[in-house]
Amino acid sequence: MDTAESVARKTLDDFVRGKVVSYPGRASTRAVTLISRILPRGLAAKVAGQVFKDMGFDR
Repeated sequence: MDTAESVARKTLDDFVRGKVVSYPGRASTRAVTLISRILPRGLAAKVAGQVFKDMGFDR
């Protein structure tokens, strides 16, 4: 997992470069963000629910 410091540094670097949107962190985090924008909301919610259930957060 990325540290808070590394994420903050990447975000601030992108801000200084004039980027409007910044996706710091691992590629999987960026992919999830992109996919959640593309999928219909209901499907994205089902996928997220299944991921959380697989991770044990359904209790």
